[in-house]
Amino acid sequence: MKLRSGRSLESQPPAVARRRCRRRRCHVDKLDRISDLPDDLLLHLLARLRCARAAARTSLLSRRWRGLWTHLPDLSFVEVAPDAVHGALAQVTRTDLTILNIVSPMGYKNLSSAGVASMLQTAARLAPTEFSLTVYGDMNDRNIATGVPCFHRATSIELHAQDIYLSPLVPPRELPLLLERLSFAHCRFDPADLNDLISRSPRLRVLEVTYCLQLATVRVHSASIEELAFKGSMDSVDIEAPTLKKCTLATSMNRDLSVSFSAPAVETLLWSCLCYNFLNVGIDGCPLPSFTEHFSYNFQDEVLRVNRNLMQGIIRLPKFSILELYIFTCGHVFGAMALNLLGACTAIKRLKVYIDQIFQRKDKCWPNCPCYESQNWRNENVSLVNLEQVELTNFQGSDNEVDFLKSMFRSATLMKTMTVTLSPWVFEWTLDGEKINNIFKENPSVKCCLYWSSGKKVQFV
Repeated sequence: MKLRSGRSLESQPPAVARRRCRRRRCHVDKLDRISDLPDDLLLHLLARLRCARAAARTSLLSRRWRGLWTHLPDLSFVEVAPDAVHGALAQVTRTDLTILNIVSPMGYKNLSSAGVASMLQTAARLAPTEFSLTVYGDMNDRNIATGVPCFHRATSIELHAQDIYLSPLVPPRELPLLLERLSFAHCRFDPADLNDLISRSPRLRVLEVTYCLQLATVRVHSASIEELAFKGSMDSVDIEAPTLKKCTLATSMNRDLSVSFSAPAVETLLWSCLCYNFLNVGIDGCPLPSFTEHFSYNFQDEVLRVNRNLMQGIIRLPKFSILELYIFTCGHVFGAMALNLLGACTAIKRLKVYIDQIFQRKDKCWPNCPCYESQNWRNENVSLVNLEQVELTNFQGSDNEVDFLKSMFRSATLMKTMTVTLSPWVFEWTLDGEKINNIFKENPSVKCCLYWSSGKKVQFV
């Protein structure tokens, strides 16, 4: 219908339809109900962030949140600039932290010795139970001693301080340390300081020292340590730990390396000895009277002669049942060396040999090479009456390897299984499967398996 004014009058929709078209009004509650929660609940929410920087940013929400993060029991600063960390820690007033974790960003401006000392002093003031610090020091200050204060509540300390010379500030003698776990990496310190720290930590169970300079002499005498790990260059190792269960030693051995090891309760010993230029490497005075379970040894480069001192040391290990040999041959013949070593390990039940021949020599060994000294090993028998399982890995099928395979069958008369895994460089058209199969057939009482490097079993025709 049109009106006189020319405007049209349209019919109105039904009441029901009008009600459907209405927009519901949203009653906005301007109250911040989260901020009204008790401090304990708010701190629980901040703790779930697992990042002190993110927790500190909540101060921008409202005055209620401002500074609340400083009351958290656990603080973690990962990839945060040291200056920002130092400023944040200065705002924390509580002195009973549970966890304090600081990881400086790699590539950031390295800290001076004074900067690291200041951060350690601030961390010690907060008295964390577990403290972990990863920093990168200024190489210009690498000879300046950085004092480490006493963390009197700490049960775990991890200091990964590259190019930092740490000098522990000795706490009062009457104050025993509560440390249960201690870890150093890529830093420098006086071995005497470490010895003093160990002697004053009657609860210490785990000790890890990784690639720390000036630690040529390792001396650990502790009645509480259960797990020990040392990695780096060493001249002398002296360990006396009656409760030690697991020990890992990874070292670049010098010619005059000496080892004294006493751990009657040890279960696993992983010993990686990397030797580069010496033809005659031995271990002088190595009394290991009651070692059990597991022994791993690593020969590298031109270490082909196992001398009498090493043999005498291993003879003192009558109870270990698992032996792993990682042999980097560099083109040398390893059979004589391996059999000489096995002759002192007659109690083993399981033998694993990994043969690394990646770095092959293009020419033959020189005439006086130690691997030519004993050619009788191919016909010798070593009494391995307890040996039941043998695994040869990265096998290429060379004449020397085949002769070593035969010697294993001759020596281990009660062997149950022989597993040979081929090198990735062995293919169907290069494998002399008939030679290996004939060796297996000559020993029908042994379960023999040959596998490609992919894990697929080799099928003999």
